Amino acid sequence: MKLNPQRGGIRGRGFASAKAVDAHLRYLERDGVTKDGEKGQVYSADREAEDSRAFLERGREDRHQFRFIVSSEDGKELADPRETTRNLMKQMEADLGTRLDWIGVDHHNTGHPHTHIVVRGITEDGKTLNIAGDYIAHGIRERASEIDAGTRPSERARGCKAARTGGRGRPLHPA
Repeated sequence: MKLNPQRGGIRGRGFASAKAVDAHLRYLERDGVTKDGEKGQVYSADREAEDSRAFLERGREDRHQFRFIVSSEDGKELADPRETTRNLMKQMEADLGTRLDWIGVDHHNTGHPHTHIVVRGITEDGKTLNIAGDYIAHGIRERASEIDAGTRPSERARGCKAARTGGRGRPLHPA
């Protein structure tokens, strides 16, 4: 499974630009991205149709957000992209030790079906979510590959368990 992580930008006082977040949501929901050429449908862990504007409002004061694009290797289509995405996000929550507020949108408008995921940069207890660079670069990809292959979590991915950091890359939860 391939993963393209991107961290949401920070502006002035250190908050993600509402205009940039809004523009990104418009891009995700634009016409022509579904299998039938329809508008992209935002979903979440619990809902088949999530309100993207409510997500935007919840995150208006967040310091940052995390953006990922997930696709299967060689452009093969996943049997159920939403289930795969939800399983990946559950695993990330376990690794990070917090529930995540996220949305996803499946895109089929290219030769490589993919899912865009946006994660708010805040923990379930309202603190800033910091994710270790190693986990972003390697751990999430490893988890996605395990889910795609239907295998158990590997020791290498568990080594990235120190995924959440207390600033300057120090682990909050030792592996």
